[in-house]
Amino acid sequence: MSAPIGSPRKEFCKNGHNMSETRRNAGTNSFCGKCQVSSHKNWALDNPERLKASQRSSKLRVRFGINEESVGKLCEICGTLFPRARGFHLDHDHSTGKFRGTLCQGCNTGIGQLQESKEILLSAIAYLDLHKSNPPVRQLQSEAELHQSCP
Repeated sequence: MSAPIGSPRKEFCKNGHNMSETRRNAGTNSFCGKCQVSSHKNWALDNPERLKASQRSSKLRVRFGINEESVGKLCEICGTLFPRARGFHLDHDHSTGKFRGTLCQGCNTGIGQLQESKEILLSAIAYLDLHKSNPPVRQLQSEAELHQSCP
């Protein structure tokens, strides 16, 4: 941004840096680019939680085109309440990058481990149903029974 017409162009920032060497189009800013970077770094060190929140909000907006208000408070698969603001995962289609919803860590990991495949998920459901209705043939012995059978 250039200086407004009629405004004097500053040669040095408040900290004495030459504005023309450190920032192009410095205009009437009080700080040069070097000082602005330094100021931002100091703010980030002093405000780690605000920085994380700002980065997360920016990620939601830039990467997924959504805002904080559109992120749910419950996992969209199991219904678990997120324990804290960062307790959720942004689920997205890895081939298109399209945002699908918010999930807890367990559900997000489960989908990833099942390769985001509906067929594998249905196979896992069938497996669980099969073994739920047919208990294992040999039940494990209690610890007391195991010790009695030892010589």
